[in-house]
Amino acid sequence: MINKNSMNIAKFSFINAMKSKGFIIYNIILLVVILVATNFTTVKYIFKEHNLFKGKVYNVKVLDPQDYLYETLKEKLNVDNVDKVEQTSVESEYDESGLEDTDIIVKVLEKDGEKYLQVVSNEALNGNIYALILSSLKEVRNNEIELKYGISDVDIEKYNSDVYIEKKILDTDSVVNSDYYFVKTVMIMIIYGLIVFGTSAVASQIANEKTSKSAEYIFTSVSAKDYLNGKVIGANLKTIANMGFMVLYLLLGMLINSILVNVFDVNSMASASPEVTSMASTLFGIDIKVIKYVILSFVYILFTSTLLSYIQAGMTAKVKSINEMDNSQSITLTIIIVAYVVAFVTSEINNVFTKIISNIPVFSMFAMPSNYLNGVTRIWEVILSLIILTISIILAMHIVSRKFKQDILDLGPRKEEKHNEKLELMEEELNKVKKNNTKNFVTGVSISLLLVILIQSILGVGMTFIMPNATATQSTIVIALIFILSFLVSILTLKGYLNISYAKKIKRKVINQKNIITWMLMALPVMELSTYLVEKLINKMDINPTLLDNAIKFDNNIIGYILVFVEIAILPGIFEELLFRKVMLDGAKRFGTIFSIVFTAIMFGLIHMNVPQAINAIFIGMIFAYVTIKTGSVVPSMILHSVYNGSQVLLMINDNNLLMTNIINYLYVGIAIIGVIILVINIIKDRKIFKIEDKIKCDITLKDIITNYYMILFILFVIVMFKVQM
Repeated sequence: MINKNSMNIAKFSFINAMKSKGFIIYNIILLVVILVATNFTTVKYIFKEHNLFKGKVYNVKVLDPQDYLYETLKEKLNVDNVDKVEQTSVESEYDESGLEDTDIIVKVLEKDGEKYLQVVSNEALNGNIYALILSSLKEVRNNEIELKYGISDVDIEKYNSDVYIEKKILDTDSVVNSDYYFVKTVMIMIIYGLIVFGTSAVASQIANEKTSKSAEYIFTSVSAKDYLNGKVIGANLKTIANMGFMVLYLLLGMLINSILVNVFDVNSMASASPEVTSMASTLFGIDIKVIKYVILSFVYILFTSTLLSYIQAGMTAKVKSINEMDNSQSITLTIIIVAYVVAFVTSEINNVFTKIISNIPVFSMFAMPSNYLNGVTRIWEVILSLIILTISIILAMHIVSRKFKQDILDLGPRKEEKHNEKLELMEEELNKVKKNNTKNFVTGVSISLLLVILIQSILGVGMTFIMPNATATQSTIVIALIFILSFLVSILTLKGYLNISYAKKIKRKVINQKNIITWMLMALPVMELSTYLVEKLINKMDINPTLLDNAIKFDNNIIGYILVFVEIAILPGIFEELLFRKVMLDGAKRFGTIFSIVFTAIMFGLIHMNVPQAINAIFIGMIFAYVTIKTGSVVPSMILHSVYNGSQVLLMINDNNLLMTNIINYLYVGIAIIGVIILVINIIKDRKIFKIEDKIKCDITLKDIITNYYMILFILFVIVMFKVQM
């Protein structure tokens, strides 16, 4: 079904889609929506704190016959949106039927000898109110347990994991507008955008290639079925890319949220409980049900996008002009809108009719995830709908592929014109490739670096949930594996981009091992001098000068030492050099040798995402790139990188061992002195060996780099991380 030809077409279609203005505009809108969603609660709280927006003010009535919680709750709820806290021991005094919109009843109840709370209100409350009430109960229980048993804070926290509050909301309409409503609304927007842009990419590419008559040229070397499958796969790759960007935007939103919390000292937000209803909290691991909903939505998006892409391809193949393409897209758009309306109307209804509707392809995309979130569907129903959707995809592919080539070629040129038109198309394609060369390179670099961030962030957060009590050794091993995976994916992605953009392979000069060792020895003292000057600069900037991550943890035994050495010295020396000084450097050389050295060094610095390491890595990266170019091999930079990081690790491990510290320092200085001697001899003997031959005219500008959407996104991440680290 899928062969090399299909994958080549898919790659080409995917790259074109990623460069399209529509894709970038959609991502900008998505970025803004997610940033607003993830920071809305915090910004609203900040506005309230500064009396810019006070919001609704509540009266809290506490039903606490044993005076168990009242005093603590009164102290905790001393916030702007709570006017007063009253207590009673008589339940009849608080009549739920006459409850005002601004009233909250907190009942202290008991079950199986344990206290829990019931919070009664007319409408769904702000998540911060629930968080403060829950934290009050936890505090009282902590004090009670510590006083009674004298156990540790850790044990108390485990004991408190089953503490909960029961929400009782009298106005059921407000429930619809709380908790999951915002999540579902945003998700519907995302689903709609992903599907529309995915199918439109298939339609526009096929229509353009048909009306420009380039499709006939393509069919001389590729079968119609491979072409069709390639276009659909390309659309799905675009959809998957959009999903990845969505996760990146969520991560960025949470990072910005953490900055706002720290800058404005939003302490009460930090104590948010599992009951917080903001989208930010639910999507980041607190509400498992919502996470499953989002994942399930992504699965249905991918399946439905595949089905609609085949249908759209079949309709587009029949068009006679670009204008007719709009009509074919309108049909697909109508199907999507009808499916959404039906799913919305039948949402939260559990009968035979809705069961049938939710299993119909396209309709299931909206209905199934939503029904799962509302608790009206079971796992076997989800599996059944996915099976039906898969069968529909196979049928659509079979039906469309039968007449696809015939429909595409009905406007083909006459035989006597074919040869000349093929030559013109080839020349036009080559010119297009040259014109987009710069854009492809910058996009490929940016996406590969964003992948490093995305994979390390997602798997890193996942590790904390899967292995909450991991030892330092276990954490080191998992972090190392995540590091390897992130860079392997990044390297392969960038190589794919460079191949698609017809990057020329750079022929390296063959230099003997003696010269390689000479260049490594000469580079070592220059690296030390650079590090010394950078540390002086950082000290003047009043920034922590530590060049290694302060959060590094390892067991104080031989296994722990070996693992942390591998993690910090060996793995970066191999994989970071393969990415920056092999794939990226080779790709950048087409724009000039000096540009390749400076550009790869800056990217190398920025990926470290904290100021001290970034500044130092930029200068060290230029030395690594220079040595790589001069030796014609990436191996010297790998060794230099590992030696440099390794010496820092050894000093960190032997921090309290003066003898070992002196041995390491003297050995390093001794090698550096040898390097200085060789450097001076070569400067005197033949300074020409240090000259960089740069005969290629640099046709890439700063504007080409900083106006690229993906590069802007990467730089935005770096800036936010710089702010978080400071």
